[in-house]
Amino acid sequence: MISLLLACTSTDPDTPSDSGPGDSEAAWTGCHGQPRTADDHELLLSFPYDADASPADTWRRYSYDGAVTQVDSLEPGRATSGRGAWTPDGAFVFTVDDEGGLHGPANSLTTPYTSSVTIDPTGEVAWIVDPNWAENGGGVYRSTIDCDTGALGDAELVWTGKNTSVIALRPGSTEAAVVTRELDGVFGIVHVVDLETLDVLAHIDAFGDDEAIVSDAAWDHEGERLLVADYSEWSGVPTRVAVVSDSGVMGVLDVPDPVSIVTAPFPGSSALVVSGYDNAVFELERTDDGYTLGAEIASPALPGSAVGVRRGALAGRVVVVENTGLWELEFTEGGGVTDRGRLLDGSGLDEIPGAIALQP
Repeated sequence: MISLLLACTSTDPDTPSDSGPGDSEAAWTGCHGQPRTADDHELLLSFPYDADASPADTWRRYSYDGAVTQVDSLEPGRATSGRGAWTPDGAFVFTVDDEGGLHGPANSLTTPYTSSVTIDPTGEVAWIVDPNWAENGGGVYRSTIDCDTGALGDAELVWTGKNTSVIALRPGSTEAAVVTRELDGVFGIVHVVDLETLDVLAHIDAFGDDEAIVSDAAWDHEGERLLVADYSEWSGVPTRVAVVSDSGVMGVLDVPDPVSIVTAPFPGSSALVVSGYDNAVFELERTDDGYTLGAEIASPALPGSAVGVRRGALAGRVVVVENTGLWELEFTEGGGVTDRGRLLDGSGLDEIPGAIALQP
């Protein structure tokens, strides 16, 4: 079922576009909306266990310039998985802990229960996901970000949801895909919204059933195709990745345990999907009418969340959290992914990483 409430975009999903992430002037307005272009990046990585396996709140801050160097440590709350989010200019970072708390540079929010956060292209709003059902507060909330301090304002409910999981910003646009079983009571899995006007533009049934548990979603560089990962192991349906455009569902690929997706920061290029149970990273090869599952590129141990660099000298690099460190890969413009091997390696329970936040 596809319900188009308004025209989502004028872009033809099969026509290459030269516009890229952040190329829209509308997406660049705001006190922290100008994307940074520096070649070095700050990287935050949580370490949720002490050496004796006790829970820990530890995060370490690294510099990343193709290598990682630890700078210091901090304790914004225990996080065993997931991603943090930065303002586009890299000024402020926001992290989520396992208790549903959202932490910023100046304060924290404990209401609503937060499972993930996405920062608006303006850098002035945090979009917060509460994964509960609507009657228990589930849905999408917005919180203003103070331009000077990064302080979060009280969270305001914008759309009710049911098992909301991801808010994926559409490149070069004020639009986003909200991935949730229902948005304001309407079933669809993928719901295209305008974050500026708060209009709901489309409800799209990505999988054709109600069995999906979505782990991740990401738009391609052009903002034409959305990849949506279902890692529901016990549904009786194979785990899979749906490819969605404004015209509908382009295809559904069987992919083993897709826990994280990253798309290349280049037009007409690949994506990659991290497979948790398979200890693997697979290439998703772009085709004229979607993507196909390509070769296994790398074999990190118990991999989790992946993050990518989209600008600067390291554009195309991808960092994947694995059992006791980080693994690095690199997209090739036009297609292809290169395995660059282990980026950070440790030993011991206190070296098991969890969540990650990579400065853009």
